[in-house]
Amino acid sequence: MSVSVRPVRARPLDSVPLPGAASLVRGTALEIRRDAPHRALLLHGDDLEVHDLEDLFAGESAPSAVFPMPWPDWGRGGASVSPDGTFAVFSGQRAVRAVDTDGTTLWEHRHTCWGSPLGHPHTGDERQACNGYEHGSCRVSDDGRFVWAHVLAPGQEYEEVWSVLDARDGRELARLPLDDSSASGSHHLSHPDGVHMGLCIGMGQDGILLYWARWDGERPTLWGLDGTLDRILMDVPRRTGAS
Repeated sequence: MSVSVRPVRARPLDSVPLPGAASLVRGTALEIRRDAPHRALLLHGDDLEVHDLEDLFAGESAPSAVFPMPWPDWGRGGASVSPDGTFAVFSGQRAVRAVDTDGTTLWEHRHTCWGSPLGHPHTGDERQACNGYEHGSCRVSDDGRFVWAHVLAPGQEYEEVWSVLDARDGRELARLPLDDSSASGSHHLSHPDGVHMGLCIGMGQDGILLYWARWDGERPTLWGLDGTLDRILMDVPRRTGAS
């Protein structure tokens, strides 16, 4: 895989007021897809509000969909919405959960808690937010068939993995070990080719890990771009390929 770096000269084209859009500053609340509306996913109280950017710039300020947060006391990890807008997937402290617009749980993929210390007890309350700020993330693939999730593998050891889940039922189809990671947080980015998925893992003072991966239906393939540990994955020019 080759990566070229060139100057990017950006200029503003338009702007609209959008209350609650502070999370857009980090870039992780935008979902840009190949064949689906470009969206802003904004946390508003206990809800995730979905705004189609084309409609927003045309003057429509109401969200196109609203999904109740499964864990109102947990505000990290982010969320992803299916290309057709029918369900959202949330990255929690102890699970990745898919819900529909009325908040009904469609499936849940449970994993070791991101909270500290390792092996701490839980009360059984789903709203419990444990100590610590570390978190993973998740992303629905552009074809809506898979969910890529950065999680802690179930078990007694601290083991970060990148899982490919079936979007229909949350079943784990594949798992990629992330042995070099000690995450503070992460976010995903879909490649414009609709096939590759990117993962950016922030490790605080220890740097940043970047990965691309693809799933061919039988096995995942992973590429690491960790040479300098100081690049943040924010976007991919739509005219380029992944390799």
